[in-house]
Amino acid sequence: MNDVTAVILGGGTDFGRCPVATRLPRALWPVVGRSILEYQLEWLWSQGIRKATVCATGRMALDEYGVRIAAPEGMEVKFASEKMPRGTAGSVKDAARGTHGTVIVIKAGVVRAGSLKDLLEKHRESGAVLTAFTTEAPGQGKTLLSPAGVYICEAAAIEAIPEEGYQDIKEQLIPGLLRRGLPVGAAWLGEAIVAGRDLEGYLALSARALSAPEELGIDLGGFRKMGDGVYVGEGASVSEEARLYGPVVIMPEAVIESGAAVIGPSVIGRRALVSAGSIVDGSVVWDGGFIGRGACVAAALVDRGALVAPGSRLQGKAAAGELKRQAAKLGPQEQRTDAGAAGAGRPEVHRKPQYTLSGAAWQPYVIGALAALAAFWWAYADVLGDLWRTWTTDDDYSSGLLVPLLAGYAAYSRRKDLGGVKVKPALWGVGLVIVGFALRLGGTALLLGSVERFSILAVVAGIVLTVFGVRLAWRLKWVLLFTALMFPWPRRIHAAVSLPLQSWATTSAVFMLELLGWVVVREGNVLRLGETTVAVAEACSGLRMLTAFMTVSGFVALLVRRSWWEKAVIVVSSIPIAVLCNTVRLTVTAIAFDANYGPQVNKWFHDFGGLAMMPLAMAMLAALMWLMRRLAPVVPEAPGGDNGGTA
Repeated sequence: MNDVTAVILGGGTDFGRCPVATRLPRALWPVVGRSILEYQLEWLWSQGIRKATVCATGRMALDEYGVRIAAPEGMEVKFASEKMPRGTAGSVKDAARGTHGTVIVIKAGVVRAGSLKDLLEKHRESGAVLTAFTTEAPGQGKTLLSPAGVYICEAAAIEAIPEEGYQDIKEQLIPGLLRRGLPVGAAWLGEAIVAGRDLEGYLALSARALSAPEELGIDLGGFRKMGDGVYVGEGASVSEEARLYGPVVIMPEAVIESGAAVIGPSVIGRRALVSAGSIVDGSVVWDGGFIGRGACVAAALVDRGALVAPGSRLQGKAAAGELKRQAAKLGPQEQRTDAGAAGAGRPEVHRKPQYTLSGAAWQPYVIGALAALAAFWWAYADVLGDLWRTWTTDDDYSSGLLVPLLAGYAAYSRRKDLGGVKVKPALWGVGLVIVGFALRLGGTALLLGSVERFSILAVVAGIVLTVFGVRLAWRLKWVLLFTALMFPWPRRIHAAVSLPLQSWATTSAVFMLELLGWVVVREGNVLRLGETTVAVAEACSGLRMLTAFMTVSGFVALLVRRSWWEKAVIVVSSIPIAVLCNTVRLTVTAIAFDANYGPQVNKWFHDFGGLAMMPLAMAMLAALMWLMRRLAPVVPEAPGGDNGGTA
């Protein structure tokens, strides 16, 4: 083995397929506290290899990545970074300069590959200058064998690699050797432990390391065993109310809070935090990873210092972090300090008072909110009574009755996200309340009912700011804005919109009827179809549908997880949808009157036109959302963002 040199193709950063691999080469990804590269070096040492060179397709500066490689004692390890892309064969050529013996080439993902002596024996028996090892045995009827990422080369194969330029082993080197008449062999690698190039392969390697740690030489003797397959490192804090289902390894100084569940195979890294009520299932959390309250992480990877937002779900993906956050972001309510000699070296979690809606100190804020709402009711009882009369007597604004209920449901659907928001009362919210009351008094003095009504928004927003603070008010800004749809429009705006809508409804109905073959004579807003006369009254302008569909589209925009411009498109689409539905309603009504079915359909398509057209409007809205989903992928919810919802 003294004449054998190992070359590890360590690779470099990815090109965006995985956000974590873009920042950190896969060879440096940790498996139960040690990098994949360290396991490879340890296996080579156990096989008698004393010299190894790690090649990088890019700059693999370990200090830059914050990783330290602990090579086996007595093993000479060099790191070679190419200035220009050289390919796998070119990297081997550069790494093997000055060597004259056999070179074993192994990709970074191959952690174990059985007996190296057996591989060398297969290679020498074939008499080839290069042997490519495969994941299947040759001669089993397969014409195409999958390479295992392990090659054994002789000096003749190394000499065939050009000094400059790019050359790959599979695509260029092997065909070139065959053209020169040099023998190339293939052999089955046998049982091997391989970490795939994707996230699924990495999680499979971690699972195997937990189920059979002796295969990788993992020593869990320094860990405290808390159950079947559950190991907790020194200094880790695990709540008695947490649930751990092995195989699970909790690295030193990690924190598992009350009500959290960790389901194996899972690894929780150093100084990582799994918050109360969260779930980690079949995943790996690296050092300093932060799992927010109520979050669910399944078959996923959480990078160093990465944050999984409270109440969110991460499944089958990787959450990337930043190296500068490697010192373990503990979240807004957590601070860790050493316990000193009294704690036998075990860190404690010192928790600041819980000023969150889901914490233990929420009662005073709810009591304060109820008191503020009682005062608000007393001050605005007459305005609210006027609103109720408008909702129950004016068909154009009857949909406003649903707005408070829909807004309450939208806020309730964000309860998990709101539960982790820090509550800090803002006294300047009182100023907004004063502004709202000033608007109310000014509207009363000037007989401007719309100003009185819209002052409610300022007062409610001021109450939320005063009682709960800026952060929670900001999270609810779109819900508060949505409540503006419950107010009837000012008279001037109503008149300015209603008449053009009435004229457009008449024009569009004439167009549709003529398109369908009817002969229509228009006289102002009156349509004559032979002996039938249909009047398009002001109530048929479509304003009722417009207000109703704006409420529906605004509610949908609150719930769906889409970008801001897509939400804006959904809201604005209510205008053409309402106009088109009103045109359909008028056309069907006119045809029914012409066919002497007017009295039967009048009640459904005139008195209840908005409800009758609601299925058509919802179908149009669903088609619009389907189209946007095809044109633009759904954006993930940002931590603390406003895309939250249930849909």
